[in-house]
Amino acid sequence: MPPTGVSAGRIPEALDSPGGAGPVDVYRGVIATLATENGFLGAGPGWQHTGTTCFRNNLAVVATNATTGPLDQSVDPNPALGSVTFYLANAAPENALNGAFGCVNPGRCFGGATPNAACGTNAPCAGGGTCLSLDLAGPLQNNPLSAGYGCPTANPSPYRVNSSAAPAAELVCQP
Repeated sequence: MPPTGVSAGRIPEALDSPGGAGPVDVYRGVIATLATENGFLGAGPGWQHTGTTCFRNNLAVVATNATTGPLDQSVDPNPALGSVTFYLANAAPENALNGAFGCVNPGRCFGGATPNAACGTNAPCAGGGTCLSLDLAGPLQNNPLSAGYGCPTANPSPYRVNSSAAPAAELVCQP
């Protein structure tokens, strides 16, 4: 099961892995410009985070919790003014290449005549495109102990968009 409840706390960063699965890999990314994303929409559809790095890998899960250990400004500095730091985690087996994070809600058109246009409904997605918005997906998996937490319950769903780390970050977190 994917870990949930990534904390933005300073010392230490704590993660809850309800299924007890581990070890856990933690990725960090930055969004530096207002109203921009950290990634792009690709085939599948899928969301590829572009500015993520492997922050901590192979954290042991003890009684459904994993922690990074003590953090300070030298290890995990505050983001620059006007930007935000985010954290993503997954339960990846040691020595397995797995940068999958689960579903995202990009609010972008997929396919059709206006790919990647901002949307909240299918109207801006001309020519048969689909607005990738979880608001249109119907019921979502709301059990944090289940695979696919936060994803559409319909399978397959045209609104399901899986996200992943940048390939270079996945390789660093693999060992």
